[in-house]
Amino acid sequence: MNNGRLEAYYEQGMEGRIIYAFLADNDLPPGAQREALIFLEDGHELTILGEDNAILWSGTIKLVKRRWWDKHKLTAPIWTYRKQKGVAYWQWMDWFWRKRPLRATLK
Repeated sequence: MNNGRLEAYYEQGMEGRIIYAFLADNDLPPGAQREALIFLEDGHELTILGEDNAILWSGTIKLVKRRWWDKHKLTAPIWTYRKQKGVAYWQWMDWFWRKRPLRATLK
C-alpha cells in the first residue's frame, strides 16, 4: 500500500484536459516527480482522505465516460473525459484540484 497525495496531471498542449494521478510519498530529487506519478486506472484500489483524515471515498477505480452536461464547480479551465463511476463529476474533479492536495492511499 502506498501513501501519498492526489494530483491532477496536465501539461502544455493538453488544452486544459487533466489526467487523474497519485504521487507516493518519497524523497524525490527536483524534477523527478513526473516519473513518480501513477496514473489512475480501472482496478486500482484508492482511499481519499479529507483534511481531517476522515475517509471521503474508498473503493476500486472504475472510470466511466463523463456525460456532456456534467460540469464541475471549479474556477479553473480544466476538464476530462472520464470520472469515477458513482461519484459526481464535479466532486471527483474537486478532490483532484485542491491547492493543498488531498492525502490518499493506493493499492
